[in-house]
Amino acid sequence: MRRSGWRTRGEPFYAGPFFLCEIGNGHSVGGGFLLTPDAVPDDGALDVCLARPLTLRRISRVLPLAMKAAHTSEPEIQMGRASRVAIRATKGSFPVHADGEAVSGAALAVDAEVLPGAVQALWGPGSDRKT
Repeated sequence: MRRSGWRTRGEPFYAGPFFLCEIGNGHSVGGGFLLTPDAVPDDGALDVCLARPLTLRRISRVLPLAMKAAHTSEPEIQMGRASRVAIRATKGSFPVHADGEAVSGAALAVDAEVLPGAVQALWGPGSDRKT
């Protein structure tokens, strides 16, 4: 487990060890895991799913729930929203992936921020956009 602290809107949201922390502006990752099921790409917010340390037994229970967005009420899961998220290692380091690719095996800090209007996207027929 990684030990870190992270903040939203300048206020500490969580400090302690974690199993997984997903920061996203889309609702699915990794081929169908709905870790941030309420995320909307153009709402100006990042959605966060934090999983506190889990035993192997709990991982086998909670992970399949994430395929149906049914994990959010589990006691080890904490959901949040912010325009900026900062994660800092307080002991050791943590791996970081971006869009499914490993970008660091030993990060000490991650900062994520919404930049409204920075990217323009087209939504075409057949997209799963809800609005």
